[in-house]
Amino acid sequence: MIVKFIECIPVPGKERAFSQAQKAWTSVSQCNGFISQYGGWNNKNSHAVILSIWENQRLVNDFMLSMHDSIVESTAQMQTYQQCFVHYLTVEHMISASRCFNLSDIGFIRIADCTLKPHGKPLFINDQLSIWNPTMASCSGMLGGYVAKFNEEPDRYMVVSLWQDQQSHHQYVAHQFKIARHQVNVEAYIENLVGYQIPTIKGWGV
Repeated sequence: MIVKFIECIPVPGKERAFSQAQKAWTSVSQCNGFISQYGGWNNKNSHAVILSIWENQRLVNDFMLSMHDSIVESTAQMQTYQQCFVHYLTVEHMISASRCFNLSDIGFIRIADCTLKPHGKPLFINDQLSIWNPTMASCSGMLGGYVAKFNEEPDRYMVVSLWQDQQSHHQYVAHQFKIARHQVNVEAYIENLVGYQIPTIKGWGV
């Protein structure tokens, strides 16, 4: 699977207009290879973050060459943000869900954008698969997620976990996270880590 990660810096005062335009992206569901899309405002800097999930890169490219520009023009969304950053990632590992869920159940997204040290990948992947992923999967309100690699940066990964609500994630941080953190030495393999905390906006989900 391919993740299209989109981060937009809104024009001050046009956050509502951006959100309304984002709700008009439902037509993307008609595209071949599209799986799902969700997002919201990052608590840390009020940037808009959208995660769009596709079957493969070829089908994303087909969408970009066909429907993408017409949707942008019809929504006038470009007038509502100052900058837009787009990255493509390939999903390498899934994080199991504590239960079956629908897209509408996702209330909170936690993202860890990890730039690894040289040769840090084996330790990073091992800790994700043996400690972090099972720990998160055991938590109440945890709906699943994935570990994805940036296509243009081989030493950069994104860990995305999906939660029923922000309180579920807070409970994880207060309890299971602390226990797992004592079992790993992230300083040995992570050069830089940027965190995102995103309460989802239901109207942005597709």
